[in-house]
Amino acid sequence: MTKSTRAEIEARTSKGKQEVQAAAAGAAIGAVIGASTKGGKGAAWGAVLGGAAGFLVASGMGQELELQKGTKLELELSRPLYVAKR
Repeated sequence: MTKSTRAEIEARTSKGKQEVQAAAAGAAIGAVIGASTKGGKGAAWGAVLGGAAGFLVASGMGQELELQKGTKLELELSRPLYVAKR
């Protein structure tokens, strides 16, 4: 098995379309929630915040993992795990 065919954890690349669809869905949901609680102005703010949240989730931002010193972590891997140096 060559290194390129082994399982590795890496950042996913942006495809654009998925992010736009997620932003649109987030904006729609945010607008509905905002309108039901605060009327027209709430709909606008809900759309902005929901769209931004949808985009960030779909683009992979915020998926970093920080483990504090002393944190216990148990993993069961079905394949080798390779961690690249930065």
